[in-house]
Amino acid sequence: MNRITAYIRQSLQDIYPPEEVKALSMLICCDMLGVDALDIYMGKDIILSECKQRELENIIFRLQKNEPIQYIRGYAEFCGRNFRVAPGVLIPRPETAELVDLIVKENRLLDIGTGSGCIAISLDKNLPDAKVDAWDISEEALAIARKNNEELDAQVTFRRQDVFSADGIQGASYDIIVSNPPYVT
Repeated sequence: MNRITAYIRQSLQDIYPPEEVKALSMLICCDMLGVDALDIYMGKDIILSECKQRELENIIFRLQKNEPIQYIRGYAEFCGRNFRVAPGVLIPRPETAELVDLIVKENRLLDIGTGSGCIAISLDKNLPDAKVDAWDISEEALAIARKNNEELDAQVTFRRQDVFSADGIQGASYDIIVSNPPYVT
């Protein structure tokens, strides 16, 4: 074990379980300080620059204050992408990723008040196995949405429908219903 990982483990051993300290050590060294993982596994003694040493000490200080590593890093991984996080937002949870996975696997989607069709068409393009319907009360909006659907080679089914009317809604079944209505009357 090199001096850096020994310092990290010694500094955090009374706060975090051993497996978490080990994971934090690798994350700090490789992702935050830019140390090569092979050098760590080989036990190579690594000397940090003054700047990197101060950065390490700041990270340790913040972890000792129980600040989540995601806030210290400034991002959290979610569904294979890095999202910026800070104390003003919650850190994405694995359970939320499971929800996204469930939605992606569903195959009947409805966009209410589709407007230009941007949501419905984007869902159709990103979920090729899904069946996407889109409703709007405006024929003008539907004409634009249909044109976008054609130009973007999407397979959305558009329909003029007043969502506040029960006519034509009976018997419809969807796995996901999405709507992003206008904010102005």
